[in-house]
Formats: sequence, structure tokens, C-alpha cells
Amino acid sequence: MRWAFCFCFPHASRWERIGHKVVETEIHRQVPKDGGHFEQSANYHVYALDMFLFYHVLAETTDAYRARLKVMANFLDSLLGRSRRLPSFGDDDGGRFFHPHGCRDRFARATLATFAALFRKLRRGRFP
Repeated sequence: MRWAFCFCFPHASRWERIGHKVVETEIHRQVPKDGGHFEQSANYHVYALDMFLFYHVLAETTDAYRARLKVMANFLDSLLGRSRRLPSFGDDDGGRFFHPHGCRDRFARATLATFAALFRKLRRGRFP
């Protein structure tokens, strides 16, 4: 995504094409049709969804890309359940793409709020 901020460089358009192809490929490679991230980690799922959402803000994405974002968000919404807290399973290296304030098990709420603001809905039709 760095190329998006380097548009004045001579090879920026090439970097953009390559980057776009990589990100579009990776969302389908890393996220199966059920919406879960291949790492099978709740925290990595949030991390990946944040990155893929950020790319969506920066670039024009395909219908297939946006559809995969939606199933990722719905998967995350299901993980949060009624408590709206992220369960702790799988790896967690403490990394975050964005770092909202508050308890770590509530960070996913910010991710779902971002998704809902961009797409105007979640499967359940509510903001986190």
C-alpha cells in the first residue's frame, strides 16, 4: 500500500498495478469463502481485516474483493457474539494495524464499526 503515497515517483503506476494484483490475490488466498482467516486466529483475523479494509479505502476494489470483506466482517461479527468481545484463540503477537483505545478483547468492535461505516451494514444489521 506504500505506493499509494508515492505517486510522484517514476515507477509509481507500476508499483500500484503490482500492489493491486497482490492484494486482490491475497484476500482470496488467505480468506476462504466462509470468511475466516487462514491463520485460524481471532486476533490475526482482525489484523487482516483491518489491512484489507484500509486497502479498500485507498484503491478501487473489485466486487469479488468487497464480497470477501463482507464475509470476513460477518465472520468477525459471529466471533464477537452477544458479549461483543473477541475470544482468545490462535496466535496473538500483540500486533495491530490500528490500535483503538481500551481492552484488547474489544478492539474488534472498531474494525466492525469501520466496516459498517464503509458498507452501511453487517449481516445482523447493527453496529458493534
